[in-house]
Amino acid sequence: IFAGVKVLSWRAGLLGWAGLGYALLWPGLDPGPFMGERGMGRIDWRGAGMAVGKIGLGAWLLWGVARWCPAGILSGWVGMVGLIFVLHFGLFHLLAVGWQAVGRGVEPLMNWPVAARSLADFWGRRWNRAFRDAVLRVVVRPVARRSGVRVALLAAFVVSAVLHEAVISLTAGGGWGLPTLYFLIQGAGLMAERRPQVAAVFRSRPWLGRVWTLAVTAGPAFWLFHPLFIHRVMIPFFQTIGALP
Repeated sequence: IFAGVKVLSWRAGLLGWAGLGYALLWPGLDPGPFMGERGMGRIDWRGAGMAVGKIGLGAWLLWGVARWCPAGILSGWVGMVGLIFVLHFGLFHLLAVGWQAVGRGVEPLMNWPVAARSLADFWGRRWNRAFRDAVLRVVVRPVARRSGVRVALLAAFVVSAVLHEAVISLTAGGGWGLPTLYFLIQGAGLMAERRPQVAAVFRSRPWLGRVWTLAVTAGPAFWLFHPLFIHRVMIPFFQTIGALP
């Protein structure tokens, strides 16, 4: 799926070392920063330090804390959170720092999702911007031109549901419908917060927007990464890499 979307994102003129780097050494799906001449590079030492710290935190969770937890769902979830910190928050951030150092204006895929004040902020600006870029290009913009923004946003969550069913439920051989339910909740929540009355409340009380976002995204996450996926996919994987006994 990732390789297919990478191909769909390809643009004419993305050739040479820049094209090879975009194809193989960057998990993002926006080729823009790799087009044209490089800018002035700079090393973001603070960002690099934070990336290394997040890798260390993830490794501690994955190869340390997860082993101390009771075997089963809890150890699987702790290990999965650790893996996300190692890859999405840590290694991918470090890659962004590296590309910035050679003059490519990429941005880290994760942009402090814990600071999101709304679902629109969370899904649109802060969580996995590679997936956001792909969905914007392939789903939201084409559908919006034909049917309007509201339908396009709902279509984006439907497509997300289908892809996550393939990645999670198909891989686990069960749990069908639970990832779809998760993304339907996200779509319904996004439609709710677009109402003027709700938007006004979140503008006047940012803390309430953060609580709302955390509740809607994290609350039903056990349906997204359902128990069959944890038991049949993640725990065997963690055992294979030596994180769990």
